[in-house]
Amino acid sequence: GGQPLSARNCPFRSLSQLYLNLILLLLISQDSSFGPDAFRRIMVSSVPWYRERVLKDITLGSLLLLTLLRSIIFNLNRIQDAFLLSNCCAVLMNVSPHVVKLHEYAAMRLTFVTLSSLKKYSLVIARNDGTEDDLTTPVGMYGEVARTLLGVIRHCLSPKNLKSNLRVVYALVYHQAEFRDIFKKATLKSIKPDLVCIERVIKVANQLIHEYGDAHTPSKAYEALKGNIEKILEVSEAINEPDFTFSYEEEVDPEIFFVPYIWEVIVCVVSASTIDWDTNRIQVFPLLDDDEEEFEDGISAEEIETTPKNYSKDVADVV
Repeated sequence: GGQPLSARNCPFRSLSQLYLNLILLLLISQDSSFGPDAFRRIMVSSVPWYRERVLKDITLGSLLLLTLLRSIIFNLNRIQDAFLLSNCCAVLMNVSPHVVKLHEYAAMRLTFVTLSSLKKYSLVIARNDGTEDDLTTPVGMYGEVARTLLGVIRHCLSPKNLKSNLRVVYALVYHQAEFRDIFKKATLKSIKPDLVCIERVIKVANQLIHEYGDAHTPSKAYEALKGNIEKILEVSEAINEPDFTFSYEEEVDPEIFFVPYIWEVIVCVVSASTIDWDTNRIQVFPLLDDDEEEFEDGISAEEIETTPKNYSKDVADVV
């Protein structure tokens, strides 16, 4: 485990900052040109702030996918915020029809996080821990994530994208033993149709790699898959994911969120450049609560409370 998470050492200054970033991503992802440009045209030479792995020459789309996956994991394990979760999933679904040439690390992470969410989804269903239509419950949260990530994978395996996503196919084969266990779980009957096509692709791809003979490395496996792409396309023809766009809908009282956030930005900018304000003495919209709420690192989502108390007060609290 790492350091306990508190309001002062979390990887973002406030939940407001995280909210706004995801709202902006959702708005941008609604543009029909964003997905194709992100995955096909825009390359990022290096990503020094991504600490899990050294990333070089990665497409913006692959980097976006990795960032959203990390945000989802953080949300499920630490914050459990339904708004953040629904926005992350909406952005993923908006860009999923355009996912091509996925970076090998992004392909592996997509597969791994999908498996993890499916396993957890199966457990919370067995415990009857909430309902599907309530994103504030474990069943609702993990169900939403599982269906969203399965949808992304299905788009990757669709006939129009398959040739450019052999790294995703290899990642599925790499984790085939875990997927076989998932396919057998009776608790996942509701998403069985989403799993069937993935199961078929894994079976055919695994057979092709074994028939190739010396495909003991990723590069050799790619050669085996690329040389027999027609056979994989035969089973992927059944995958027909609809293309639709999720849009951002503003709340009835948007000022409840935006006014405290803008005030926080003003305070931060002024404090950093001209006036050294004592942020602990600010009375209108305190940036941080005096009572810091800490979370243990590495514990499961259902063992922690949902949202840190108050990073900044709502307008309604002071007006």
